[in-house]
Amino acid sequence: MSSQDDSIDMDDLFDGDDELFGDEDDPLFADGDANSLKLDDDTQQDGEVPPDAWKILIVDDEPEIHKVTTLALDGVTFQGDPIYYLHAYSAKQAKEVLNKNEDIAMILLDVVMEEDDSGLKFVQYVRQEIKNSFVRIVLRTGQPGQSPEESVIVDYDINDYKSKVELTDTKLFSSVITALRSYRDLRIIEENTKQLKIFSDAAYQFVPVEFLQRLKKDSLIDIRLGDFIQMPMSILFCDIRSFTTLSETMTPRENFNFLNSYLHKMEPVIQQHNGFIDKYLGDGIMALFDNADHATKASLAMIKELEVFNKEQKEKGLIPIDIGCGVNSGVVALGTVGGYKRMDGTVISNAVNLAARVESLTKAYGVNILISESTYLQLTDEQRKYSRFLDMVSVKGKNQLTNIFEVFSADEESIRDKKYQSRNVVSGALMAIHSGDFLEAKQTLLQCLKENPGDLTLQIFLDRCDLFLRCPDTNSDLLGKSLDELKTSFSKKPINERTEQFFNKISDTRLKWLDGEFVAGSNSLLQYMKEHAEAIFGDEEVKMVNINYPHYSTHKYDHDFFKKRLLLLEEMRDSITETVFTVLLLSQAVDWFFNHIAIRDMQMETHFQTSS
Repeated sequence: MSSQDDSIDMDDLFDGDDELFGDEDDPLFADGDANSLKLDDDTQQDGEVPPDAWKILIVDDEPEIHKVTTLALDGVTFQGDPIYYLHAYSAKQAKEVLNKNEDIAMILLDVVMEEDDSGLKFVQYVRQEIKNSFVRIVLRTGQPGQSPEESVIVDYDINDYKSKVELTDTKLFSSVITALRSYRDLRIIEENTKQLKIFSDAAYQFVPVEFLQRLKKDSLIDIRLGDFIQMPMSILFCDIRSFTTLSETMTPRENFNFLNSYLHKMEPVIQQHNGFIDKYLGDGIMALFDNADHATKASLAMIKELEVFNKEQKEKGLIPIDIGCGVNSGVVALGTVGGYKRMDGTVISNAVNLAARVESLTKAYGVNILISESTYLQLTDEQRKYSRFLDMVSVKGKNQLTNIFEVFSADEESIRDKKYQSRNVVSGALMAIHSGDFLEAKQTLLQCLKENPGDLTLQIFLDRCDLFLRCPDTNSDLLGKSLDELKTSFSKKPINERTEQFFNKISDTRLKWLDGEFVAGSNSLLQYMKEHAEAIFGDEEVKMVNINYPHYSTHKYDHDFFKKRLLLLEEMRDSITETVFTVLLLSQAVDWFFNHIAIRDMQMETHFQTSS
């Protein structure tokens, strides 16, 4: 149908029809012989439907009504396009015609036909059964008292209701043009809505709808530069191993085809585990999850999906690939950055940086999945079953130590089971490395490797033992190094008695650890850390509230997480070795010094002093 302005060809519209119509205000439908104006076609007028014609369905059991209606509207056009009439003489016929012509714009409908309420039942069929809300329906009745106008208009979804005796040629013309205009506008709205949805769906390929949900925005138009929210999340980084070398063997088109086929496999896996992709980083993926369990399960599922992808690669004669996944959990700031003409959604926090660092270590340790301690502590018992403490590392870009764990559920079954059986023995060997007993560690690792040759990570630790044995002066005590850095840092700043006492307690526990007194050292430190939290956290929070401290929420989050972490460690104590428990406890204490006491407490004290 054309998009020209409304136009009506009324020239000589009623010439020669004076006897039929009389004055323009006379009713069109007077009593007469029902068979005097029989149409040639029982269902529709003759001829092909003109292109862009507006279709009107006339439903009435009196044939002369069809004739009079079409004659009255003969020559009428709308927006320069003709009107095409379809005819039905019962509600049953009307259904058949409507089902074959979904683009009918208007229905002129008799109320009383084969039954007294046939027309009303047909209205219900149109609106409720086939859900056609576009067609405009004008009810016409010769017995207005039988179906009262007010109740019909209220109870039925119609657009007009006329008694046949009051429907003059002028009123019929007005009803038709009004209905066609309304139908046209509804179709325009529908088309615009479809286009808007297409645009919206395309936009959400660049800005995930999950991103909007977490910012509590209904749509993209609600986003403003600088919008952000702080919340705990788990961050997953995934990267293809040696992709640069691989890409050099492919043309640019092959590179894009390869990457898209790989990412096409991985995207649904992340969505199925309640995560969403924040961004693609070349061959890498950064995804966000609301909890650690979902992120870890997604990593495992991605490894399984990689097997399918590699099988397809081999069938095409292409080289299979390997990937590494790293997961970390913590508080992130999720929001928008950029300029007013170009902005992007992103997450900012140390937790994001650490997740990227953890992923980068997967290649160094020869494993597919590594998670941080904060993620490990939040896993369910089922998820922790096939995971093991792997190492204590000093991650680039961070001062304090980070404990990393391997998740090996996706390994080949025989390798997985042997890793599970030897996980505590291997952890003990790693602790021996950190305590300087390299010979004992080497002997233990050699035995484990003999029993499980597929555990390639053990060879990496054996190489480390050989290095330390060849170079006895090499310091493997990363925890001791961190404590020395702390001591140097605090020697340049005034510290209170409680802080000094806390530091000394950590040092004593480390010495007991080196002497093999794991239980005594960890029990003493655990009790002290509980008392530390009980003694100062509550008072600090009250003081911060009283002076309206601007960093209260972040400071309190640290307090809450400190206590939660201690509780989780206690709950896990029976399922891990005492050596690993001691290392995790010591790491938490050192982390508390680096990230809270040395930063947040100092910041708070400075604010207290300037505010008093």
